[in-house]
Amino acid sequence: MSQLPDITTSEYLSALIAQLGKLDGLNNQTVSRIRPYHCIQFLFKNIQPKKNQDHIHQLEYDFVNDVASALLNAGRIESQPRLQPRAGQVQSIQRMVFRHGDTILVAWTGYGKTIVLQPVSVIMYGRVTIQLCPLKRLGQDQFDTIARIPGACPLLIDGETKKDEAMWLI
Repeated sequence: MSQLPDITTSEYLSALIAQLGKLDGLNNQTVSRIRPYHCIQFLFKNIQPKKNQDHIHQLEYDFVNDVASALLNAGRIESQPRLQPRAGQVQSIQRMVFRHGDTILVAWTGYGKTIVLQPVSVIMYGRVTIQLCPLKRLGQDQFDTIARIPGACPLLIDGETKKDEAMWLI
């Protein structure tokens, strides 16, 4: 397995991001012989704003776009076209992940609001993501989708959830 460098350049980060964007899901694949989750954590750590780096905003955008694209294409059959996230989805993810400000995404049914939270949970591994969902069936579907992401520990709470301290233990 390849090792990630201690010192990176924008060009190296861009090349890793481009490879990440070609993945169909994040399981059973590698980026430069590195597991995708390690690559994502490496990129997240190294794409942090630094002085005099105007290009960093584009790196952030490309990074979250390609993570979302990999998740959208999980299980894609080779003959199917690749799915791409919408610009509004990518901008919402970017705002949350890189802390550019509070984010409220209001969009029509079928817009793809769920895909906004999946990359946030993957990129910000180990942090809590809260999603409010007024519809029980939709909440269950989203829970099931997020549960398939390796390392994700979703918790669905609805009106029928019984108070049980065991549900809070991971």
